[in-house]
Amino acid sequence: MSASRPRIAKNTARCVRSPPSPRCPRGMTRAALQDVFEVQRGAIPAGARVLIVDDLLATGGTMKAAVSLVKAAGGEVLGCMTLIEIAELEGYKNVEAPTYTLLRY
Repeated sequence: MSASRPRIAKNTARCVRSPPSPRCPRGMTRAALQDVFEVQRGAIPAGARVLIVDDLLATGGTMKAAVSLVKAAGGEVLGCMTLIEIAELEGYKNVEAPTYTLLRY
């Protein structure tokens, strides 16, 4: 029996302030700001299994937008991982995917 190596790719989604091109936009509201979150078209192939990784989970706005963006591109969100979560804000409740955190603050 031989094991196959999974294909792992890294893609970046970002706010409109430094946009990739061409774009797939998704709206998001963060605190009192409204931004557009986008990723390069074709960066997430249809049927791709995606783990979303971010440094901080606060209100969940960024993670929610990322999940929406992956789904709109035809990807499957396996889960979301953050390094730090601000626990009292309960941002994980706004994310429609399993959420894992290394450090709750």
